[in-house]
Amino acid sequence: MSKSLETIANSHGLPHDERIQVIDGYIRAGRTDTSYPPTENQLIVSRAAVKELITIPGYADRMAKKVNDARDLLDRKVAEGARQRGAYVAPLYNAQEDVFPVLALVPTVDSVRVLGSFLHDERGVGNGFEPGGE
Repeated sequence: MSKSLETIANSHGLPHDERIQVIDGYIRAGRTDTSYPPTENQLIVSRAAVKELITIPGYADRMAKKVNDARDLLDRKVAEGARQRGAYVAPLYNAQEDVFPVLALVPTVDSVRVLGSFLHDERGVGNGFEPGGE
């Protein structure tokens, strides 16, 4: 646990986007919606990571950009008539799986604002690019 807390604390010198990448994995370890509940130590580390994340200016918007970039790429490829959906759908799903669960564990107005902005955003949905569809 102390090594994890040290890594979080030492992330201060990194550029903001790199800091987020270091910190978000520790936050994700605190998820309670999985088959394996987090240990007490994981919860302590996750809470420390949340406290660190919210010190990064624009953290929620920076994380949302990852999802928006993947959605924009998919939409652009659909508009161009792309037929190789896996190359564009997988990055979208991965971005959503990286960002949404982390922001859900960060109880701030910015996190709620960003997550709320995706509630009715259907970009990347219903355009023939669903998993398993042609």
